[in-house]
Amino acid sequence: MLFRSGGKSKSYAGSFENKAKTFLKENMGLFNFENESYVDNLVLTKTVNRNNGVFVRLQQTYNGIPVSGGEYIMRFDKDNKVTYAGGSLYNKLNLSLLPPLSESEAIQVAKNYMNLTVLENVPYGTLVILPKNNDYYLCW
Repeated sequence: MLFRSGGKSKSYAGSFENKAKTFLKENMGLFNFENESYVDNLVLTKTVNRNNGVFVRLQQTYNGIPVSGGEYIMRFDKDNKVTYAGGSLYNKLNLSLLPPLSESEAIQVAKNYMNLTVLENVPYGTLVILPKNNDYYLCW
């Protein structure tokens, strides 16, 4: 969903994460969010100051696990008014948070798939939620 106001939103106070979340909660119907918990679970991942405003990137999480492709980017002007908001959130997330493979098992599967026997660096895995075909998968 995309929002462009041309600087006509109200001015917001507080941290940029709080400003962004407040704006999204006040406009849940516009963005088609199922409930406020989806906004509450957004995590600020980046803030960039430009001459014409501040850009904020928020990552969707579910029980602390990032949701691949679930993010919102917003722009605030010098008066802390939202001039742009766009992105997507995934509604109705409901999945087991017990991975089918351990981190070490997932790394071994990846090494085997890529025919790797020696690695220069010690690999590590990060859990993410992958939306696919109207379903959600917990992946390393």
